[in-house]
Amino acid sequence: MGIQFKLSYFRFSYYILVFFVLHLPVKAASWPEECDLFVVGKLKVLRETRSLLKRPDFQFTQANEILEFIEQGKQHHGTKTVSATHHFAELIVDICDIVNLQHPNFKTRYDVFIEQWDGNTQLPFSLFSFDRVAQVFHYRQTLFNLTDGSAYRQMVDQILEREIPVLRNAFVLIDDLDAMRQGKPIDERGIVGYADDLKVINTSLDKLSLVSGGAKAQVLKAIKGKVPPQRMRGLCSLSSMAHDYLTLGRIEDAVKVILDIPAFTNSEQREAFLAGMIQIGELATNKNLSRFVRHSMPTIPWEELVHCRDAIEHQDEHGFDAYFAGLVDGSNTSVNFKDWQEELKILAKRVSDAKLIIWTNDAQGVFEIWLQNELLASPLYGVVKRAEIVSLDPAVKKVFRQTALFNGGAELWGKLINGTVSVSHACVGELVSKINDLKNLIPTLTNSTKKTEAQKFLASYESVETYLWDRLRREAVHLSVSERNLLISTAIAHFKTPDIVNFCFALLNMHQAFLTVENTNRFVHTSLANGLDFRTISPIFSRFRPEMMVTRHVRQALPFDNTKDLAQAARRDLAKRMFVRTSHHLHELAHGPNFEARMMQEMATIPARFAYENLSPSDPKVIAFKAKSGELHNTYGVLDEYGYVNLNPEGLRIFQHELIQSGLRFNFPKKITPKFLTFGNEVMERFYRSAHTLQLGAALRNNAVTYLASVYSLSVGIGALKEWTLREAVPPIAEITAVEKLRDGRNFIAHGDILRSMNSVNLADVQVNLLTNHLDHCAILKFKG
Repeated sequence: MGIQFKLSYFRFSYYILVFFVLHLPVKAASWPEECDLFVVGKLKVLRETRSLLKRPDFQFTQANEILEFIEQGKQHHGTKTVSATHHFAELIVDICDIVNLQHPNFKTRYDVFIEQWDGNTQLPFSLFSFDRVAQVFHYRQTLFNLTDGSAYRQMVDQILEREIPVLRNAFVLIDDLDAMRQGKPIDERGIVGYADDLKVINTSLDKLSLVSGGAKAQVLKAIKGKVPPQRMRGLCSLSSMAHDYLTLGRIEDAVKVILDIPAFTNSEQREAFLAGMIQIGELATNKNLSRFVRHSMPTIPWEELVHCRDAIEHQDEHGFDAYFAGLVDGSNTSVNFKDWQEELKILAKRVSDAKLIIWTNDAQGVFEIWLQNELLASPLYGVVKRAEIVSLDPAVKKVFRQTALFNGGAELWGKLINGTVSVSHACVGELVSKINDLKNLIPTLTNSTKKTEAQKFLASYESVETYLWDRLRREAVHLSVSERNLLISTAIAHFKTPDIVNFCFALLNMHQAFLTVENTNRFVHTSLANGLDFRTISPIFSRFRPEMMVTRHVRQALPFDNTKDLAQAARRDLAKRMFVRTSHHLHELAHGPNFEARMMQEMATIPARFAYENLSPSDPKVIAFKAKSGELHNTYGVLDEYGYVNLNPEGLRIFQHELIQSGLRFNFPKKITPKFLTFGNEVMERFYRSAHTLQLGAALRNNAVTYLASVYSLSVGIGALKEWTLREAVPPIAEITAVEKLRDGRNFIAHGDILRSMNSVNLADVQVNLLTNHLDHCAILKFKG
C-alpha cells in the first residue's frame, strides 16, 4: 500500500511538472542561434569543401534553401536584425560559392538570368560579380564602417529587402529549367502556362550556342519575353569598388612574391618568374579591375601586362612555346629578368600611389562617402570622366570634304574630324602648310570664281585647325586646365620645331611610346636652343614617362595571330614537356635533391604494357631492360631519407645510357585510349599520393621558387593537355573527368584565387593551401572515359 501510494504520488508530481513545463513561455531562438543550427544541418559540408573542385551537377536547390532561410529570418526577426550580423554576410558568401563552383556549362547556358536586365538595357551584374560579392562580404570589416546607420548597413538592408527576393526568383527559375530539361517534375507555382514558358525558354537557350549577332539578340528577346524584368544593382555597386581595392592589394602581393626570387641562373628560377607574370597579368584584366581604376592609373601598361600573361598561358595556341622555352633554358636572351624585376618595383609603387590617391589613408571613410552617394542615386565611384569630343560644325565639315587635303587622305581626315583618332603634330603641320600655301596663292589669283573658292577653303582649313587645337585641350582629361594650356601655348609658339611640338602632343594625348628618355633629351636640347624653359613641362613628363619599357618590348615581340592554331601533335608535345617539368618541381619540393634518380626509377617502373611503346611485358627488349635496371639498382642503389632506393650519380649515368640504347621510351599516345586512361590513373595516383604524404605544404613554403615554377608548368601544360584530350579523345572525355579537375586545380593555383580559401589574404599562403588541398584531392581521382 505504501509503495503504491508513493508511485501514485510520484506519477502525480510528474504530470504536474510536465503540465507546467508545457505551459511555460518558450524562449524563441535568436537569429544567430538559428543560423548556427542551419549551418550545421545544411552547410557544414559545403563550407568544408569550399576550396575543392567544381561540382558536376547544379546545386541551386541548396542555394534556394539558403535564400528561403534568409527570407524566413527576415520575417521572424526583422531586416535590421538579420543584416546586422556576420551570419547574413557568411550566408551570402555561401550562395556566391555555390554559383562560382558550378560547372562551366552553367555559365554558358544560364548567365542570361544572372545578368539582370531593365527594359532593353543589360545591367552589369554577371556571374563574375559573385566572386566580387563574396570577397566584399568576407572582408567587410576591413573595408567598411559597419556601425548602425552607416552607408554599408543601409546598402545591406537594401540588398536584403529588394535584391535577395529577386535573386531567389532567378535561382528558382534556373532550377526549374534544369529540372524540366532532365525530364523531372516541376512545381507549377500557381502560374498559368508556366511549364509552357519553361519549354520555350529551354528551346531558346539551346539555340543561343548556335547563333550570334542579330540572331542571338532575337533569341535573347524571346527569352526575356517569358521572364519579367528584374533589377539588381546594389550588390554590383557595393562589390565593384571593394573588389578593385582588393585586387590592387593582390597585385602588390604578387609582385612581392616575384621579387623574392633571388637570381635567374637556372631554369627553375626563370620558370618561377613566368608564373608570377601569369598571376599579375590575370589580376590586370578588365574582369578583375574596373575601367575606372584602369583609367585612374594611366601610367601602368595594363594591356601589355595582360598580353604577356596571355602569351605565356596560351603559348601553344599562338606558337610562342619556342620563345618561352628559350627563355627558360637561357638560349633566348631578349628579356633581362632583373630589368623586369625593376619594372615590377615601379608597378608596385604606382599601384600603392594610386591606392593612396583614390582611397587616401582612410579606406573606410572613402567607401562610406561612395556608398552614401550610391544610395542617393548620385554615384561617384566608377564614373569615368570621358573626353568631351565636340563635333566639327557641319557646314565647315561639308566644305572641308571638298578640299584637296581631305581628298588626299580621306580615311585619316575622316577619323580626325569625327574624333575617333588622336591629333598628331604631322596632321596639324600638314594643315598649317596648306593654310600658308593658300594665303600665298590667293593674292595672285585674278579669276574671281577661283579666288572665292580658295577663300572658302582657307576659312575651312582655319576652322579645322582651331577645332583640332580645341580637341587637344578638351581630351587631355588626365591634366589640369593650367597644364593643358601650358602645353598648347608651348606647341603653338614653337610649331616649327617638331621636337618640342611632338613632345607636347605626346603629353596631351598620353602617347606613352613617344615619352622615352631619348625623346626627352632631344626635347631638352631643342628647348635650350630655342630659349624655352623646359623645366615648366618636366613635372608633367615625370608623371607620365613610360618606365616599364621591357614590358612593352615583350608585348611587341609577341604579336598574336588569332588564326594560328598549332597541330595537335604540337599541343601533345607541349603538354608532355610541361607535365614532366611539373613532376620535376613537385618531386623536388616533396623529396629533396635526388629527383633525377627517382624520376629515372619511376620511368623504369611504369607498366611495360604501355610505357615501352605498347610492347608486351614478355618482349625480349623489355625483359632485358628490366634485368639491367635491377642489376644497376643492386650495384649502385642508395637508400635516401624517405626510404626510396635511388641510384648514385654513376649508376644514374649508366641507367640513362642504357635507357637510350634500349630504344625504350615513354611517350604520350597519338590517341587517348582506354589503355592510356588506365595507365594515367595508376601513374597520377601514385605521384600525388607520394607528393602529399611528405607534408607538401611545408615544403612549398620552404622553396617558393620551385613552387612558382610548378605553377607555371601547370598553367601552360594542363591547358595544352585539355585542348589535346578534348579534341582527340576516343571516346570523348567528359569534362568532369580528372583532366578537367586538374584544370580547375590549376586555375585556383595560377590565379592566386583567394575566393575559394577564405582563411588568408596572403597570396603565397593561399596558393600553398590550394595546391596542398588539390594534391590531396587528386590522390583519389580516377580517369574515366
